[in-house]
Amino acid sequence: MRYVLRSIFFCLCSTALFTTGAAAQCPALSISAPSDEVIAGESVTFNANIVSGDSKSAMTLSFNWSISAGTISSGQGSSVITVDTADLAGKSVTATLEIGGLPAACARTASATASVKPSVVAVKIDDFGSVNEELEWAKLDNFVIVLNNEPNAEGYIISYRGPKSPAGEAKAVNKRYIKYLVEMRSFDANRLKTIDGGIRQMPSREFWIVPMGAKPPKPSPMAVTPKPVTPKKLGSKKNT
Repeated sequence: MRYVLRSIFFCLCSTALFTTGAAAQCPALSISAPSDEVIAGESVTFNANIVSGDSKSAMTLSFNWSISAGTISSGQGSSVITVDTADLAGKSVTATLEIGGLPAACARTASATASVKPSVVAVKIDDFGSVNEELEWAKLDNFVIVLNNEPNAEGYIISYRGPKSPAGEAKAVNKRYIKYLVEMRSFDANRLKTIDGGIRQMPSREFWIVPMGAKPPKPSPMAVTPKPVTPKKLGSKKNT
């Protein structure tokens, strides 16, 4: 009877030691992700954290990532990945890592989620050519209304001159518009920017709203192709 009890006790102790030893080899797994929202179009990074345990040094680990949305742009097979968020505005992306090479008793997966907010971009609210003074004022008045509804935004005016217009026409138009907005509509001059857009097929103007954090608009002038140079014919000299 004592022999049987000793055998049972020995087996239980052996099992406990084996289980405890396996648990001691298991690392603590976690995934880190940005705590703040990422702007759509920017890359988001997920990083695997492996803490304590002996398996990290004693075994060769493999890393297999999967994501709920977006595209893994780099890092698959390693402990760090970057995810492209170009089409994820207003959504979230969850990255899940499965680690290979751990003992069977160890946890092998971990996940983390990052939120993606819409990108902030400049918005063109008007685009027009040469108009009479009354319509021009009406367009400027509407520009002020939109800007007043966006108190943290700036207003950009881009003017283009035509191929036959005087070189300083676009700057003169911009100056006239700013004068009207500031003096006649009492708008803050510090929130207004102007750009000489260069030459287009016809004179034109653009009004843009640029929210805080957005990139200013870029002008799109007409591509000017240099005229081909016709070589002069050399006249033959007559013998005298």
